Amino acid sequence: MDDVVVTAAEPTAPARNGLGQVAELARSLASAQRVADVVEAGALAVWQALDAALVSVGRLDAGHGTITVLRNVGGGTCAESYRLSEYPSLRSLVEDGGPWRYVAGQDDRDEPQEALMARRGWGASMGTPVVVGGRVWGGLYVARHRSRPPFGEDDIELATVLAAVVGAGLAQVERVETLALLAQTDPMTGLANRRGADEALDAALRAHGVSGDTVVVVLCDVDGLKRVNDTFGHAAGDLVLTRVSALLSLASGAHQGSTAARVGGDEFCLVVPGAPLAEVITTVQGLSASSRDLPFGAGVSCGIASAEACAALGEEVTAKQLFRLADAAQYRAKRTGGVRVTVIGTEDVGEVPDGPATRVGPARPGTLAECVRALVEAVAVTAAASTAAGSTATGTTTTVTATATTATVSTLDRLVAGATAAASWCDAAGWAISTLDPGADVLVTRATTFARGSAGCFVADKLSQVGFEFPLTACSLTAAAVRGGCFHTELADSAAPPAALAVLAAAGYTAMLGAGATDAAGRGWFVELYTDPVSVLPQGADGDAIASVLRGLVALALEPGPA
Repeated sequence: MDDVVVTAAEPTAPARNGLGQVAELARSLASAQRVADVVEAGALAVWQALDAALVSVGRLDAGHGTITVLRNVGGGTCAESYRLSEYPSLRSLVEDGGPWRYVAGQDDRDEPQEALMARRGWGASMGTPVVVGGRVWGGLYVARHRSRPPFGEDDIELATVLAAVVGAGLAQVERVETLALLAQTDPMTGLANRRGADEALDAALRAHGVSGDTVVVVLCDVDGLKRVNDTFGHAAGDLVLTRVSALLSLASGAHQGSTAARVGGDEFCLVVPGAPLAEVITTVQGLSASSRDLPFGAGVSCGIASAEACAALGEEVTAKQLFRLADAAQYRAKRTGGVRVTVIGTEDVGEVPDGPATRVGPARPGTLAECVRALVEAVAVTAAASTAAGSTATGTTTTVTATATTATVSTLDRLVAGATAAASWCDAAGWAISTLDPGADVLVTRATTFARGSAGCFVADKLSQVGFEFPLTACSLTAAAVRGGCFHTELADSAAPPAALAVLAAAGYTAMLGAGATDAAGRGWFVELYTDPVSVLPQGADGDAIASVLRGLVALALEPGPA
């Protein structure tokens, strides 16, 4: 767009003639060729029609959450930018899409307005959005000297009509510049598009490489949009997307240099360079909380990833990795109930402020060899401390059967310690230990820990229950592994047994790894891990390698005496 700042000479005196100004403005805009021409004519018309001390025409940058002054008539400087997050009156243009007015000293004080008006000697102010193509392009800001009467309903109506004429003129000149706009802008919301987000992140990462400035990526997904479209129609869904874009714009404006973008149908992105992670978390928590007021019961779930977290995970800090981690965090937020914030963090970042956010500790896998050594140590230490009185497993999220025999306790202790260590390597969603009695064809769960899983999902609930019985005939992979084998299967593997795919799909997991062995008494022992999009395997390992390690774990735990 042509954002040339206009600095034409001011008229000597306003002429109060509302309807005449509307007609004159429409005629003058018929031949306008540039945005600057429309802005100049519109600002002068409003100044003359509304007996104003000042008229400003501002351009909304939704992607950065700011309004930049393109033209002031009556005083002031151009090219000033104002953050929406700091001015309630400006926020209302974006959030409500309607006009507002303010009188100095009114009961519901707007402190930024009060300060500005006191400085300039104004007694009243008002604003109305300029709408182009169904979205807020910017706004008109009008102020009167304290010696003049406050703005009334007629003034609001006239300003709205003039703003509509300006919007029509802008639509005319924007047709010429549509291709340039589409290059980096989402036409529906006015935010940046995926290309714009990619370029903003690339620039932020270049600065990170030079100066070490922090980079935070936030991915936001609209909860319930499909339900809104199916129930109320796509016009309702479009309204939700427009409201969400306003929330993203406000969040972007809270951090200088940030970019808000719509990167997919119901997916939005926030790229924040140079701001502390804790401050970004607070902003995004506010965004998610505000989304509870979206129409039709929609909401927003957000995932946050930072360059520091990416490095702490042992990964190269790239745009691809940041988007992947933020997407994994967002996926977890949706799967754990929606309308919340999840953070992939690092240990050197303080606690997440109280609110709807869930902090996710970083997985810090070492090499596969280091993980195996840690597993052996965990099993050995547990074996030495094991007693015949009962299981030594601890932790509020781990449930262990209390009726096992003395022999079972010792083996179970070792497997619980080993499974816990193995799950920590890759931040597994959960693990379970089961047994198969001699001659039986049903596995029985003896111990289990599931940190994540689809809320209210019948399958996930069953997997997490001690005493759950699983018939071997349902899954050939498990039937083979419990007697001395191992396997690794993924949701993407269409050749996997249907029962395994159904479990993964229903519970929201991406892969299942299992291994087993038979003890001297003929009892089968089986350990399984479940991973999800957040999980990260150790360096130098894949699913098959981890499955082999699990098989070694079971064999180690079944050895008599101390490990």
